[in-house]
Amino acid sequence: MTYKVFLFLFVCIYTLGCSKKTNKFVVIGQVNGVNTDSLFIAEAHEWDKPLNYTVIKNDKFKLELNLTDSKLLMVSIGYKNKNGKIKLFEFVNRALDTTGKIGHLYSSFFLDKDTIEINNTKDESPYFEISAGLETLAMYRTQMINFGYFDPTFEKRSIQLQQYTDIIDKYPHSKYLLSLIADNKSVINKNELSLLLKHFDQDVIKTEVGESLILYTKKKNDTPVYSNRFLENQYGVSKKMIDSTAKINMIVIWASWCGPCRKEIPELKKLYAEYNSKGLRLVSISIDNNVEAWQSALREEKMSWEQLIIPENIKKSFAQEFEISTVPDVLFLSNNGKLISRTIGVDENTSNTYKRIIEEGLRK
Repeated sequence: MTYKVFLFLFVCIYTLGCSKKTNKFVVIGQVNGVNTDSLFIAEAHEWDKPLNYTVIKNDKFKLELNLTDSKLLMVSIGYKNKNGKIKLFEFVNRALDTTGKIGHLYSSFFLDKDTIEINNTKDESPYFEISAGLETLAMYRTQMINFGYFDPTFEKRSIQLQQYTDIIDKYPHSKYLLSLIADNKSVINKNELSLLLKHFDQDVIKTEVGESLILYTKKKNDTPVYSNRFLENQYGVSKKMIDSTAKINMIVIWASWCGPCRKEIPELKKLYAEYNSKGLRLVSISIDNNVEAWQSALREEKMSWEQLIIPENIKKSFAQEFEISTVPDVLFLSNNGKLISRTIGVDENTSNTYKRIIEEGLRK
């Protein structure tokens, strides 16, 4: 699983589409053995801020929620246990656990049907069965893969492309899957994007996200040459972000508040120690709004390579030019700013991927 934090364009996958129409959703269920007499429903990413409550009577409940802007909302069901701690319902992922066994769980679902049912499993385990709609099934189907992300390795990309098109073919109407493609578009090549979009139904392509992706794909350049911007370091000194004398520039876009970004710093230190003297130029560029938080993180992390920050007045133009929609986002550029490769997120193989890209760049 790759860990990353999305930022600008499609920050919340639970706002995939909206209109002025008001929709009413009902969640009903049979929940034997739950040690509480009331439940709540909340947005999945703000599960500690209930949107509505209900009581349990005879082990049954009914939760209602009206959405005035008709957002496709991702939600969770929860309650407070006897110690006052919030517990969330965990649902068996039947998109993956098709044999009846319980191996994968999910604590969220989309309000993608007028009525959604929740019931105990047959063995009345602490988990639940859920009957929701298409978007929930699409989300559950992709639980164990980083759908939309493409590995820099060509051989893996072809496998991923086939896997993704197979999934889209099963859920061609899914706005959720389309949003994941949009989130990862900076690491998807033009031909790959074109093929993926062809597998979605036209009603999805005609949405705002779909039309935006079609336009983006037409203009897509797989090997752009980026401008060499001047940014300030922690001492207020203006520095170029691209070194024209280096064999390869590794630019890490990060933020002090980004957990995955901080997690990979020890690996970056190893890479810097190994390749700095061989032609690698490593620079970390922060998107922090809070300069003091950035400065504090630098003192804590003690990174010895160049540290720069994007000022507020150019954040939007920088994000647009460099297609920054998630952190960490790592760009590998030639000495004239041409894109060599790009990765987003962090997983167990990220460090090896960095090494391979760096070593290939140093050999040229």
